[in-house]
Amino acid sequence: MNSKFLPYGGLALLVLLMVWSGQRGGLAFALGIPILAAVIWFGLIVLFCLLGDLSAAKGDYEGALQHYARAEKLHCRRSQLYCNRGKIFYRTGESEKAATDFGKSLQLNPKQAEAYLGRGAILMATGQNDRALTDYNQAIDHQLDLAEAHHSRGIIQMRLGNVTAARADFQRSIELKPDFFHPHYYLSLVQTCLGELDLAQRNIAQAIELRPQYPPLYYVLGKLAVDYQTDLAAAQYSFEFGEKWEEQEGVDLYANDEYGYFYRGWAMHHQQNTAAASQDWFRAKDLATRHHNQLLLSQLKLILS
Repeated sequence: MNSKFLPYGGLALLVLLMVWSGQRGGLAFALGIPILAAVIWFGLIVLFCLLGDLSAAKGDYEGALQHYARAEKLHCRRSQLYCNRGKIFYRTGESEKAATDFGKSLQLNPKQAEAYLGRGAILMATGQNDRALTDYNQAIDHQLDLAEAHHSRGIIQMRLGNVTAARADFQRSIELKPDFFHPHYYLSLVQTCLGELDLAQRNIAQAIELRPQYPPLYYVLGKLAVDYQTDLAAAQYSFEFGEKWEEQEGVDLYANDEYGYFYRGWAMHHQQNTAAASQDWFRAKDLATRHHNQLLLSQLKLILS
């Protein structure tokens, strides 16, 4: 039988059982049949959702999607199912499907913080900063201890030029999740904008300790040394170390990180490689334009003019 007809076939079978039971065992026995069927039906929904969650945790996204689809065909109305499936679609690059599922999750439960977080990430990636900010505000309102939401809202605040608000969000994210390297990285960028170079150096060093294989961290550290103008040898060492990590990893680790290109451009500039510096700054400009990053665009405008 086609699975989409399963609920209707089950209903027909239930009616037949009730009629038969009423004839054989009386009304009380007949009424017990639908109760038992409802328990079994609900149990199957819970089972498929659980199997989907377990498959997703193991990285078996295809299996997880199959289990979630089975639960959905049984008319599952769980907000968490759509939220979890949305996460899978987002991780596999199917942003439209992810956004649809996050929307369904929020229709069923307007307080589902993780769904706001997921939809906010999609909006942020496409430069819809005002809408992303609204979703991150909602996520934080409904779950105050979401480090990822504070970090992402901090990035949005940076793009909009609200550096003081961004700093507060990155600091809060670090308080909630000290081993999360991204807010240390972005906090150092904000502190650089605010002229807090000592604090910026401290945070970039912490980020390097947490994620030593991320090249942009060394480019930021080198730029800070140049700004201090006290240890240019250390700056050069940092720039070269970042380049070595890129060669070792063999991939572009920050294809969607405009600040990675921005600071690598400074590294190339310091090493008098003008062509490479210009290329990186134009890459940073393209990404900043796509993300509507007004703060970085204003900095790049001064450099590229």
